[in-house]
Amino acid sequence: MGYYELAREARMQVRRGTGEDKRMWKVRLEDLGIRVGNALVEMGDLKGAARHLQTLRGHESGTEEDRSMHSRLALLYLRLGDVAAAKEHAEQSHENLAGTTTSSILPPLLSMAEGQYDAAVTEWTELRTTCSEQDNAMITQNLAVCLLYTGRLNEARKLLESLVEEGHSFHSLTFNLSTIYELCTEKARALKLDLTEKMAAQSESGAGWEKTNGDFKL
Repeated sequence: MGYYELAREARMQVRRGTGEDKRMWKVRLEDLGIRVGNALVEMGDLKGAARHLQTLRGHESGTEEDRSMHSRLALLYLRLGDVAAAKEHAEQSHENLAGTTTSSILPPLLSMAEGQYDAAVTEWTELRTTCSEQDNAMITQNLAVCLLYTGRLNEARKLLESLVEEGHSFHSLTFNLSTIYELCTEKARALKLDLTEKMAAQSESGAGWEKTNGDFKL
């Protein structure tokens, strides 16, 4: 069943429901709205995604659901490249969602979107000292990208290589590390082949074990 069929069902339940049940279906409907926006971005329909987002309506201002929705919308607008809209939603979510992962990563992501990579390095570094183990790889990856943009290639390389040693193998990690090898040395191909061997030696997992030459820029 597609998102639109699910949304149709959710609207029907909203009309039929009362009290807490009605509120629950409204939350589900708005969650589907975010997911449709993400799907449109993935399809490359940025204008369609922007028009779709304008139709979304939040909960009563100040509620937890409303703040969470603003936070998710901020991330989605960043993907669209609409930094102004992302900042507007981030401001409405940040104060009351302090301490949550999404709220914490919005400031450095906004700094990156505005080309303020030095500020982003500071923000990601601070987050890295307090983040959970689950979020560490994502934060370290973004920190390395910012270091790359500020010309600190060796630091960026060490961070990404540390993620490989920890057993991570997601696409952006291998692609960015391969890019750094190309920028750092004339022996980039040998380093990328060595990286493929390290990835091949990792245990198979649902994190994306299978790779193609494109993942390593070969």
